[in-house]
Amino acid sequence: MHPKMQSLPTPRYLDNPIEAPEFTTVEQATAFLAKIDSLTAAGELDFQSALDLVTITKAFIDSKVASDLEARVVALELQQAQDPDPETGE
Repeated sequence: MHPKMQSLPTPRYLDNPIEAPEFTTVEQATAFLAKIDSLTAAGELDFQSALDLVTITKAFIDSKVASDLEARVVALELQQAQDPDPETGE
């Protein structure tokens, strides 16, 4: 049975709820991915729940990497604007 359009998704019951940390670094998210893998392999987490958690965690990793890359580009642009061009001396 599927929920009606624009309604809440059907809740799922987890036999063994797991603690999902609030990530602040890519390293934390990567460690959580390893935990998901271990729990799924041990049969403590069903495949669909693992897939959902991996999808959410991967989205965090992708956004964090993009955000960090953007910050590095901005820092390089600021540095380049302050430093003269070594080839032209301007």
